[in-house]
Amino acid sequence: MNIAKRKYKSPNCAYRILPTLLILAVVVVSTIFTSGCGNKTVDKVLEQKPYESGTPITGTMQSIAKNSKYELYVNPENGEFEVRSTDGQKTWLSNPVGKETDTVAKDIWKTNMSSQMILDYTNKKVTTNAQANTFAGSVKSNGLKIYPCENGYIAVYYFTTEKISIPMQVVLTADGFDAVVLMDKITGDGNPFYLTGIQLLPFLGAANKDDKGYMLVPDGSGALINLNNGKYAAGSYMGQIYGADASFKPTTSFANQKNSMLPVYGMKTGENALFAIITQGEALGTINANVSGGRTTYNFIYTSFQLRAKDSFFIADRSGKNRENIIMDKSPISLKKLSIKYYLLEKDKANYSGMAEKYTEYLTKEKGLKSKNIITGGVYIDIYCGVLKTEPKLGFPVKSTKVLTSYKQATEMINHFKTLGIDNFVVRLRNASDSDINKKPVSKFNLNSKLGTKSEYQKLLDIVGKDRVYISVDPINVQSNGWVVKTLNTTTQTVMGIPAYQLQYDLATGFKKSSDRWYLLSPLIATSYFEKYVTSALKSDFSKYIALEEVPTKLYSDYSKNWADVESNKNYWTESLKKAYDAGASMLMDGGNAYSIPYAQRLTGIPSSSSGFVIIDSDVPFVQLALNGMIEYATEPVNLSSNPKRAFLKAIESDSCLSYTFIYQDPVVLRNTELSWIYGADYRVWEAEVSQNNKRYNEFKKVTNNSTISLHQQIESGVVKVSYANGGFVIVNYTDKPVMVDNITVPSMDFVALGKAG
Repeated sequence: MNIAKRKYKSPNCAYRILPTLLILAVVVVSTIFTSGCGNKTVDKVLEQKPYESGTPITGTMQSIAKNSKYELYVNPENGEFEVRSTDGQKTWLSNPVGKETDTVAKDIWKTNMSSQMILDYTNKKVTTNAQANTFAGSVKSNGLKIYPCENGYIAVYYFTTEKISIPMQVVLTADGFDAVVLMDKITGDGNPFYLTGIQLLPFLGAANKDDKGYMLVPDGSGALINLNNGKYAAGSYMGQIYGADASFKPTTSFANQKNSMLPVYGMKTGENALFAIITQGEALGTINANVSGGRTTYNFIYTSFQLRAKDSFFIADRSGKNRENIIMDKSPISLKKLSIKYYLLEKDKANYSGMAEKYTEYLTKEKGLKSKNIITGGVYIDIYCGVLKTEPKLGFPVKSTKVLTSYKQATEMINHFKTLGIDNFVVRLRNASDSDINKKPVSKFNLNSKLGTKSEYQKLLDIVGKDRVYISVDPINVQSNGWVVKTLNTTTQTVMGIPAYQLQYDLATGFKKSSDRWYLLSPLIATSYFEKYVTSALKSDFSKYIALEEVPTKLYSDYSKNWADVESNKNYWTESLKKAYDAGASMLMDGGNAYSIPYAQRLTGIPSSSSGFVIIDSDVPFVQLALNGMIEYATEPVNLSSNPKRAFLKAIESDSCLSYTFIYQDPVVLRNTELSWIYGADYRVWEAEVSQNNKRYNEFKKVTNNSTISLHQQIESGVVKVSYANGGFVIVNYTDKPVMVDNITVPSMDFVALGKAG
């Protein structure tokens, strides 16, 4: 793809000033002026953006749309709405009943409970951050107008103090309803305030202190937060969809923090459930969950969207005290819509298995995911081929490539596993190209000549199968892109206009390591290079099998001349991945955020657990349930886990292929390299366990016979039962004692698989 054909916004250079140029600046705290606008001003704003197909509706709660299953009601006086089942059995509310008498809520949370949106905004000098909700900021000032539209309505909220008008559309669907913020119809942003965030329908479907059920969050594999679990002191759950913006590097980071791969969440209350899929703007979103007793007496879950990026730095004032200076992206918001699709689930579908089924349906119908029809059960082996290592030569430190596994040695490794009874492999060769080893931009297919000859590589393909050997490629991370000026022109910049350096974190302390740093290629540049690489790879029969690194798990913003926020980045990569897929590339993806899944042939590194935050009560394999039967997926490397036995059982529970990471050489060679973390990678140490795990895994697969999961149940703490469409089932016991389930004894830290569901 020609980069010039891509559209991008040039940033406002006035807001890309380096911190050093601000040292002499005087920070002035801006006074926020309030407006005494009356109804005439409100009407004038609404006239500029007409939505009505007549006059605004008036009165109290009234029916606005209906289909065979549901009826939508809205109250024009306060914007609250209800969706009622036509059989009269269930009503879903936008705002909770009894909110006026809540004894826990303080300050703004009292009116937040009566609101459909909460705005975050700042003044022009970014010295004051504030919030306004629709009830106090618009409804109480007569700023709400509601207009009917096809299958629903549009509510226009005019915030009189902030002078911002925001329209929200609610439309009834066959399975529930959609809520859409019409971003391209917003007026008043930037004068006098900048809109920085929107929290959408924060109390939709809120559960009270007596309700039974749970909230589903997409943390890692997926996790449940039980309603009224008493953990309000732990604070709110906040999970950024697709992970944190990689161009903003936190001071600390720990290995147990998991991405939220899927833009979903859910609330189960009794025999009913609400399941949400963020369909537009999700890369800007964060899932928020709160239990009763914290901010209110209610349990509630919702999405907040960050619309503008901020960063900060500290400089000393005249007194020597460090003061924080905030830089914010003030470019116009380009996003057209924020959209969430809500599904209303009942009875036997009102659980996380039913939610996973609904998400599979969405991926199939809306995102083009097609079943890959792969017979699962292969052992995935990551083989690291080379690494850069600094060693003294003639008294000087010199970086050179150390071969960890040659093609010939990889063939020997696979042959050895075959003698142990393993004959079904998927192999990923990592750091097999000069580009990957040296972190150079990737624009054409190449292999490192130190790893062996072409004939030796061909022998590896012959023994594994050419459609099962994937060459790793990382289109994002680079040490340099030629000379310095070219590198700075093609790599990502932060809001402050400096390179978005990437650093490793210390495994023990979690703090940044000051040694080696690298860059992120601008999304525009990276996608262009990747498309050239795919064109090059497809010319070779075996190199079309691409193991795509980083792209499926990492998004970031770029505030250079190639401006892109994380949502734009997501869209660029979605377009490029679709082109590669349509052209015939077979891609194995490490991880797999939702935007990449439809274009993957196989997935590996799928999390088997959540981040384990205090507020979470249990982990569930929601990601695997949603993908089961559609695409082959594998675990995170079992041999790199802190508890390999548990990792093996997690693979059984989630119907995941087993995955391992190996090298041929003694791991001592990894010291003082970027791969020092793969300390358990000697394949000789693991051969007996790999063989035993494979035998037991095959026993499990004979029972399930490659059918799909029909139901996942948590029997008790540490005990799960997974039922399959063919009638088979497996019970997994993670506890330290044997358990009895359906008159079946399951040993401690073990599983039992039988051919007929109990």
